[in-house]
Amino acid sequence: MKKPAWAPLLALALLAGACNQTTPAQTATAPASPATAPTVTAVAVAETSAAPETIDYRQIRINGLPFETTTAELLKALGPPDRIKKDAVECGGHFEFSKGDHYEYGPSLFEVNGKRAVMGTVDFSSGTFRVTIGGQVLDQNTTFEEIRQRYPQAASKVHDWRPGGTTGPTYQGVTIQEPGTDDSLGLYFQNGKLVRFDAFSPC
Repeated sequence: MKKPAWAPLLALALLAGACNQTTPAQTATAPASPATAPTVTAVAVAETSAAPETIDYRQIRINGLPFETTTAELLKALGPPDRIKKDAVECGGHFEFSKGDHYEYGPSLFEVNGKRAVMGTVDFSSGTFRVTIGGQVLDQNTTFEEIRQRYPQAASKVHDWRPGGTTGPTYQGVTIQEPGTDDSLGLYFQNGKLVRFDAFSPC
């Protein structure tokens, strides 16, 4: 069949239209700006002085006995003393305004007032006594270095002490003062080893 004369013109028009078509423009995405890190302001930390070194009397145990106990419990735990000094405490004792006796176990002693008893001096030389303060152990094997690490302020003020005057042995003493009171605890060393633990109350 013979094609109409206008057919080639229609084909050319369609071809031209196809050539003029363009693909949809792609929208360019701007790169995200990097996040700005928050500014941290340095805050000065206030300096604090070292906490006072102290020993909680309630944590002290002498062969399992509390620092302050009853006379009955003392005798039950340690037996009868080697010697009793009546009215040995006239002032400066643990029980204020009351006289007291000394129950002596070798060089160690306890202050006794009626039904009450309290540690006075613990001597470690015989190996009979062992003191604990919380998790800390004090006995004849305790060294000055151990105490220095635990109580550095007190140990920095070590002093010499002679209990027998000029003729007695010389000990190196470390005093731990109780805050707000005149009471103190003394640790005494000889040749770097602990030999004595004292509780002191002035008159």
